Amino acid sequence: MLMLPLLIIVILLAWATAYAYKAFMCCKLCKPHYDNRTLYARALKMVNLVVFIMYPGIGLRVFRVFALSCFDPKLKEPLDENVPEHLQYTETCEPGGRYMTSDLSVKESSEGYQTMRGFAYLFIFLYVIGIPMLYMYILYSKRKIIALDPEQHGDATDPKHHREIIACRMEFGSLYKDYKRKYYWFELVEMGRKIILVGALVMLG
Repeated sequence: MLMLPLLIIVILLAWATAYAYKAFMCCKLCKPHYDNRTLYARALKMVNLVVFIMYPGIGLRVFRVFALSCFDPKLKEPLDENVPEHLQYTETCEPGGRYMTSDLSVKESSEGYQTMRGFAYLFIFLYVIGIPMLYMYILYSKRKIIALDPEQHGDATDPKHHREIIACRMEFGSLYKDYKRKYYWFELVEMGRKIILVGALVMLG
């Protein structure tokens, strides 16, 4: 779970290094030609790429904590000797008879599992729910600029808002560029669909 924040920290350190290099480099021959706005936009674009690549995998790891297998099912009462042994059990499990499906050494009633489940709830809030909500807030706050961004490649932008449009496109264009501008939020629907599929496959599998 720490891989995502670590990668984001690496990207931010690279951005800070490039920013400092441009600020303190005195030699004109060695001074880079990029501006700070472009540098910031590229760093943000890289962060978005990392988040979208890792998001389904994070959801998979979180949901695996809640996938349990029963190895001590309850017997049906009253017992019928004429019924085959494998049909004498119910679908409910005896207390403490369930284990993590992904790691059968972890028992549901163990202290380690209870701690793990507590962290899983935290990561659901931070990652599974938090990431889409954060992007929804960002896109909604920029919806007016997104609406001005031409849908067809090569079309001219509004000169009055050209700088804002280009900045928004460089920073968050990967989230909305494949959709009509009024459906700028649809990539988040795709994120939700993927995480629901991942959760269903883990919990039902």
